Amino acid sequence: MAIIIEKSKFPSFAASVGQSGKRWLVYLNYGVNATEQNPVWTMLGGIINNSVNFKANVTSNNTKDTGMWEESVITSKGGEVSFEVIFKAGNEAQAAFEEFMINDEITNEKKMLDIAVVDLDESEYFRLKIVPSAWNLVANSSDMVTKSLTATINGKPEYHTGWLNPDENGVQPSGIVVFDKDHAEDKTFSVSLADGVTVTAIKNGDTALTSGTDYNLASGTLVIKSSYLATCDNGIVTLTVACSGGNNPELTFAVTGTGE
Repeated sequence: MAIIIEKSKFPSFAASVGQSGKRWLVYLNYGVNATEQNPVWTMLGGIINNSVNFKANVTSNNTKDTGMWEESVITSKGGEVSFEVIFKAGNEAQAAFEEFMINDEITNEKKMLDIAVVDLDESEYFRLKIVPSAWNLVANSSDMVTKSLTATINGKPEYHTGWLNPDENGVQPSGIVVFDKDHAEDKTFSVSLADGVTVTAIKNGDTALTSGTDYNLASGTLVIKSSYLATCDNGIVTLTVACSGGNNPELTFAVTGTGE
């Protein structure tokens, strides 16, 4: 059955180990309610023959003020990516990737693709905005496909730690989130759940927060309300996202300020 590609799923933007793909993976920001601020990471495949080159464009001037030495300044950042991707035949991310390349309406409106190049061993990843220039078939079988990707990186690459595999239950971003009572604001997170898993409660220790009052959860977006966090004692506050199966991810806040 053909995969249906919906334009609305694309967000808008103004060292490999063998062929197993278990160490380096590439994800495409694509899916229901996917945005630049709250990405929905859909796995494209495992990376082999990985090459990511970052570049900085420099403009130089030769003036009397510098004693005829050149003054240089970085004017823009970018680079190139080139690697082979191995994935299961019928992969929706692959179909979406190709639809972006061949469908002029999607290409012109969305401008770029948003990908994450992930080192699962170290839980580190680079998030890149790319413009693909080549997507070529390398090998094909009934179950697996290998294609080579060449693309230009547009803008500064973003380096992150604390990757959570979207195939597991997770909340992004991970790490400690600062909540200042003197500048109180809601905190928003992207929630990824394994297939068939639901969130049963948000808990502070053994105490369950009240949905609609203390937090909102809808369409993969979790909002912890400032009105709740303002009631917490200063210091480290850990909230547990209780799930119907698998692991129960946690959110850690550093609560500060007086709120006066």
